[in-house]
Amino acid sequence: MNHDKPLNKQIKPFNSILVGSEKNNAIPSLPFSRDINGIQYKEFIDYRSGKSSSELPLPSKEYWKALEEVLIAYVRHNDNKFDYIDNIARRKRVFANRIRYIGKENHCFNGQNAKESHSAA
Repeated sequence: MNHDKPLNKQIKPFNSILVGSEKNNAIPSLPFSRDINGIQYKEFIDYRSGKSSSELPLPSKEYWKALEEVLIAYVRHNDNKFDYIDNIARRKRVFANRIRYIGKENHCFNGQNAKESHSAA
């Protein structure tokens, strides 16, 4: 992302950046600014590919989600924590058949080489 950019334009460690939600296979990111008016028209860098918005096929505004889109998606999101019976939300119960110890030092996410302890329940 910083290739061929002057030092004052580079994204440095611990800098703050604005990052949008993925839309049209791009994640817009640009340097932090308190003024976000017209942000959808500003040039950005695709977080994944490192390409500038000028190198992408669509205009800049096509890569930003409107607040309305985000809120509608939030409201329509399935809530899997509850069962709704007769319009009453009842908390789902979780039944564990084993205990698996994981932590920040565990680099195994697919279950291989993880410390496991099977419960007697």
